[in-house]
Amino acid sequence: MKALPESKEVLQLAVAIADDAARFDIEMNSRRVTTDEGDVAYDIDAAEPHAEQSEEDRARTVRTAQRAALYIILRGEDYPARMRQVPGTRGRFVVFSEREG
Repeated sequence: MKALPESKEVLQLAVAIADDAARFDIEMNSRRVTTDEGDVAYDIDAAEPHAEQSEEDRARTVRTAQRAALYIILRGEDYPARMRQVPGTRGRFVVFSEREG
């Protein structure tokens, strides 16, 4: 495999792709729920049910969503959207909102 060029541009592009993929992984793979406030939340400990999915596939899907949530948490204020954990769910349910400004 050819080595990637070491440039700031490549790194910035890689982070932008990872940012997009992290939210997508959560929204597409986690079970969608509605909070008491009416917000759409994602249960990162439960896969969105698909009839054709095996238990192993569901477990892999949950791990992907959990890894994506950890990535977003570690990015902190640098992540382009806001992800908040819903109180009383021990971090299982997350809600996205756009950052202002």
